[in-house]
Amino acid sequence: MSAIHMRISILEERPAAVEESQQRIDQKMDQFDKKLSEIVCTIDNRLSKIENQPLATVERQQRIESTMDQMRNNNVLAVQEATHENKAEKQEIERRKANVIVHGLPES
Repeated sequence: MSAIHMRISILEERPAAVEESQQRIDQKMDQFDKKLSEIVCTIDNRLSKIENQPLATVERQQRIESTMDQMRNNNVLAVQEATHENKAEKQEIERRKANVIVHGLPES
């Protein structure tokens, strides 16, 4: 084969090589596009979850505040009850200070 025939055969093979390269590039682009679409879907899902979270956070905050209010009310009632009991005890002590103890007589 002469040099001219070799060059002609090389030139004839080039369109096939170019077409093969183009197909590989198209496949890679399709794969890239698919991966990119998956990433976008994942991001959209995460964003929608994040957008819904503030509502859940507000609800949690309201429940916490409600619980804290109940606890405060219970504490206030407990303190008032303890104070009332202390006052009653003090009154009983003051009343008994003036009492005379006589042995053998039942307490009235």
